[in-house]
Amino acid sequence: MWRVALLWGLVVLASFAAIAVYAKTPGRQQPPSAENQSLPPEGRWRIAMAIHPRCPCSKASIAHLQRLLHRYEQRLSVDVYVYRPGATAPQWANSSLVEQVKRLPSLEVHDDVDGAAALGFGIETSGGLVLYSPEGPAVFYGGITPSRGHEGANDGLTAVIDAINGRPTARRRHPVYGCPIFRSGDGS
Repeated sequence: MWRVALLWGLVVLASFAAIAVYAKTPGRQQPPSAENQSLPPEGRWRIAMAIHPRCPCSKASIAHLQRLLHRYEQRLSVDVYVYRPGATAPQWANSSLVEQVKRLPSLEVHDDVDGAAALGFGIETSGGLVLYSPEGPAVFYGGITPSRGHEGANDGLTAVIDAINGRPTARRRHPVYGCPIFRSGDGS
């Protein structure tokens, strides 16, 4: 009997370890393309974020984006690009995550067919973003969460806030913790 209990305990421990490793495993990201470095309207800071509509991890990224909008709404221009495979109808991208994004004030939601816009921004992982200065160039890219699906203080969010407030930051990127935007089995 003690062997069964020991085996069960090892399985449970291994499961928790696997979940912890997965939560801290970042997704892929690339530096943003220079092609997307256009001036935001009215000299505002520009955020471009891409999400996969079926990524539960991205709820934390959207929660942080909501806080940024609440705090800096007058200083930000925000575009959220929602991935959709080109072979699917627009309704494919309907999800509770997308509905949550659409309820946020002062941002534009875009249908990102085949993830073309996401790729242009170098975003390969849901919840990734690029922050552009009012002068145009990208000053930060990556994620704004500490791990998959978790909210809380982290270097990425701090770098974005510091940049908007005009404080110097050495961090120009932070890992993105979310689902791959282009994943198999989603109709693509």
